[in-house]
Amino acid sequence: MILGDVAHSPVQVPEPDWSITADVDKELGRQSRRGLWDRIEAEGLRVAAGHFPLPSFGRFVRLEGTRTWQVL
Repeated sequence: MILGDVAHSPVQVPEPDWSITADVDKELGRQSRRGLWDRIEAEGLRVAAGHFPLPSFGRFVRLEGTRTWQVL
């Protein structure tokens, strides 16, 4: 999955409600992240996150019940 502008930092993985100033419609951004995060986790998809620090390829995993970013 290519995230594009859906997220700009790995801190948004466990906190999909955190938005940035570029989110024109903040509520739609939150909803989009929540839905996409659920899909990525449920399907075990690998992620290309262009705005994340290098290396920006990874996946979402659960650690102690919290969704987190794991670099590949």
